[in-house]
Amino acid sequence: MQLKIPILTSIIVLTTVLAIPLATHPTAANTGFGVDDPGNVWVPYGPWGVSPATTGPNKLLMHFYSSETVEFTNFELGQLDVLDWEAPQSKFTPWANNPDFLLTPTQGQFGDFGIYFNGASSTWGNWGCTWIANAQPVGSTGIQVYNNTRQVDSRGVACDVNMRDAFAHLIDRPRWTVDGILQGTAQALADDSPPAKAPAGSSLAEQCSWDKMFPNCISAFNIAPDPGGFAAPGSPDFCAAADHMIAAGIATGKQASSCILTGVNSGVFSHPLRFMIRNDKPPRLQFGNGEMNAINQLFGGVAVQPTYGNIRQIGFPIVFSEPPESIVDDWDAYTYGYGLPSPYPDHLFPFYYSLFATDYCGGLSEPEPNNVQFLCNTAVDAQALTTATTADVPTFIAATTQLFHQLGSMSVDIPVYADGVRLGALRSVAGLVNLRGAGYTNGATMLYARQDTSYTPVCQGVVTGSCPSGKDYRFGGGDPTTLRWGQASGTLELNPFHAQTVWEFNVLLEVYDSLFTASPIQLDHTYCNVCTSASSTPSPPLPYVAGDQFYDVQLRRGPDGTPLARWQDGTPITAHDVAFSALNLARYSANLGSGLLLLRGVKVVSDSEVIIEWQGQSISYPIDMEFLLLPSHIWEDSTAAAPVSCAAGCVWGASQGAPGDGQLISTDIHPAAASMRDSTYDPIAHGTFIGSGPWACVSVFPQDVGKIGTGCSQSASGQRIGQAIGIDGRMQLAAFDFLGQPGNSDPFYQYYRSSNPAWGTGSGVTAQSGAFQQWNWDQKGDTGRVSILDLASAASCFGAGPSGTSACPSNITPANTCSPNCPYNYWNRAAFETTPGTISGEPFIVYRDFDNTFISPYWPWTTTTLENIVVFTH
Repeated sequence: MQLKIPILTSIIVLTTVLAIPLATHPTAANTGFGVDDPGNVWVPYGPWGVSPATTGPNKLLMHFYSSETVEFTNFELGQLDVLDWEAPQSKFTPWANNPDFLLTPTQGQFGDFGIYFNGASSTWGNWGCTWIANAQPVGSTGIQVYNNTRQVDSRGVACDVNMRDAFAHLIDRPRWTVDGILQGTAQALADDSPPAKAPAGSSLAEQCSWDKMFPNCISAFNIAPDPGGFAAPGSPDFCAAADHMIAAGIATGKQASSCILTGVNSGVFSHPLRFMIRNDKPPRLQFGNGEMNAINQLFGGVAVQPTYGNIRQIGFPIVFSEPPESIVDDWDAYTYGYGLPSPYPDHLFPFYYSLFATDYCGGLSEPEPNNVQFLCNTAVDAQALTTATTADVPTFIAATTQLFHQLGSMSVDIPVYADGVRLGALRSVAGLVNLRGAGYTNGATMLYARQDTSYTPVCQGVVTGSCPSGKDYRFGGGDPTTLRWGQASGTLELNPFHAQTVWEFNVLLEVYDSLFTASPIQLDHTYCNVCTSASSTPSPPLPYVAGDQFYDVQLRRGPDGTPLARWQDGTPITAHDVAFSALNLARYSANLGSGLLLLRGVKVVSDSEVIIEWQGQSISYPIDMEFLLLPSHIWEDSTAAAPVSCAAGCVWGASQGAPGDGQLISTDIHPAAASMRDSTYDPIAHGTFIGSGPWACVSVFPQDVGKIGTGCSQSASGQRIGQAIGIDGRMQLAAFDFLGQPGNSDPFYQYYRSSNPAWGTGSGVTAQSGAFQQWNWDQKGDTGRVSILDLASAASCFGAGPSGTSACPSNITPANTCSPNCPYNYWNRAAFETTPGTISGEPFIVYRDFDNTFISPYWPWTTTTLENIVVFTH
């Protein structure tokens, strides 16, 4: 998913991986570990904050600000442990000189920023060129029809392409990234994907080929350098922009020296371009204003009407919302930003494929579509579909390169830059995980992070000779139970069917968990998260449709098939939940479901087994399996009939026509309640903000303190609020380990990847706190799976005392050959025994976990198998 900064998602790479505490701080001054540095370690379990906290934080405090600038100020004041936004160049030196701060090394961002346009806007027709009419292939010499008038220039370039060529010539992207506010810390873009991915982008020769009128260039739509980053009147690029507008029929001529347009159509000034400019992000504000000023200069008057705001003011009410939430024709251009966490540029398919422009181009009605530009072009569709339906990496790269050509030749939008990422954190934080393409701001860090007891901050809240400011740079501000994570913007929607921004997903990815997850270092290395295995080995009748990719998913379960994982309200996670989530997100969530657009269907086999089938093959399907899980017992409307399909070609309530797909009809999987799918539904206010992730929403307010699913958000003044968290608002999440709740007898009422070094001590079910430690103990044979040999070994010790038996020797038995790790001594855990010293409950615990894995399909658990994973021992 793409995280729209706002967040649109072709795929959400849910790196909800966890990590264990190790003394792994770098010895170099104030630069943290690079992504591939051996010290940048991670593990697939956590968090280390248990209740009560013994080794790490049991609270995650998220503080929301009006901008990253305000967030940085609060970080410098000692109010935050980890930042969520990349540092500007102005902070590099002062932060590097602060011994209590850490900065990641620079890496390329998995994201991009730029300007795009509303192809369905009436403004273009009022100017003299109706864009939606231009659906012919690039380079076609066919006559185009606009406003009932035949118009085509001698090169066969459509008027809308000429207009966008003109807009593109007005901004010199390479020069702006150096001369502008970014001061060379970002990479200028020509393509709609960051250079940190493969393919990295189009060649210079390819970029120059996009402009049929001016094929000699120094970069895309750039004839000569433009100091400051924007074409000035009389410059080569300004004059090129004028020529393109004339060719488009928007003006009849230009002034001789300045190239300012003459004979401009009256509609330009009576219907100025409605430019939505983000003013909460300084770079986007700067390039938005620069482009606006250049357009006004080109037309010699006010051709642009700007609207400034943050994402809550101009994003969802306008740009990203369509009927019935808002109208289509309410904007013309927008300064976009996307987080693109997938290892591949596979976001191009949902962004530009016609069927994802709500029902405007023949797709399903969607109030918050992926294709917000309303690009409807059959040539682009064909190429985008090719990128989405190949499992061969070279084929994917070739198809994506060709798609770059299609998009560039049509000047579909103006990609401007991708950031160079450097994330900051306090040096008193141990367990920082540097995620590829993003830095420290990720789920792995939120689970690994804790106080670094080996580091003594210079500033600890008192004025000293070495700390004249008296600021406090201790972890948690001196509270080791609380991890403080800054957020550069607030939230509007925490409803999974409507969440859009990176900040909303920062919250959701802690509360909800995914079916698969991935290494934060190798994003294409996915493994079972909630499941214990997911076979793709053909075994008739699988797949149901010939040539399809499928996964036969086995959830974490007991030997009798009873699901072992829990929702945060204690309800078991079942295969029905998995099927419900896949179908409903694909149908009703533009963002969380955008990685499910090529789902073929699902089939529930049992409470713990579900088959997931995809249309054909794709390089992205293993990553698409990282979709979030929603609790069907909360969201499902069992009285509503199953829709016919969840997406094009996706089976839900009826066959979609592919031979064999009738096996995937799931009429027993119902849609989420319409009232809960509504954009006004607030899960926190209704007490339904309940997932299965490592952190839970638990009320902190006296009237219902401890209630799960509500009461975890508050305003700047401390008042109870719901999902809309504004400036200086906060959200406090609790570690999902509820074994110690009064009256609880369920040993699984914890995160299924929880970690607790104190596992096996104490009494009652609380002794089983630490799902990883328990699984690791269960699989005595180090095979990666709790095997029949492990179970037999534990069972042979049932009833054995400290002296052991012949079947279960002890290391105190004379003449034994097993010391020091004899079976009795390995399995003996007094907390599980009726009579201390006599093994009794231990074999039943091992039996319950029989056949379960932790990182399937990867084994052995080594850094050769998964880069930088921490190798465990018994």
